[in-house]
Amino acid sequence: MDTKECTGCCTEKPLEEFHRAADAKDGRRSYCKICHCEYQKTRRQDPAVRAKDNERSRGWHRKHAAAASAAAHRSHIRRKYGITIEEFEEQAAAQDNLCAACGCLQSQRQTGRHKKGQRRRLCIDNDHATGKIRGLLCDKCNRALGLLDDNLDKVRRLAIYLSKHKEHE
Repeated sequence: MDTKECTGCCTEKPLEEFHRAADAKDGRRSYCKICHCEYQKTRRQDPAVRAKDNERSRGWHRKHAAAASAAAHRSHIRRKYGITIEEFEEQAAAQDNLCAACGCLQSQRQTGRHKKGQRRRLCIDNDHATGKIRGLLCDKCNRALGLLDDNLDKVRRLAIYLSKHKEHE
């Protein structure tokens, strides 16, 4: 078994206890994993280092926001609903990119994470008992169904209530 001395703790350790480093002669970092972790902890406590790291992270997110958002969406629908982005887009096209419940184009958002004029994606509506996808809804219809617990009786009673109290038409 090959070993190496850690430059941090000056202890001889097996190579598996060192992170890989393509640019190193032996292919491993000079600090063992434990010492490297300790070094990073103390380094990140320095406010100047934290500010620099945060700015680098913000810069990356500004530059890659669209791609990161698309990748997160692909991953989310695959993990939660078991469909691909192509199947999602196929369903949206079949609905003419309109909400399956109210028929509206997903509303323009002017607040929150979405920039002014940027459209939100349609939400995937699924039957929570079976997991079967029913269609794509706008954010408002999706939230309404969720608040009504997907309960037809509650929806009917709400419709009756609204028709009783409708003042114009």
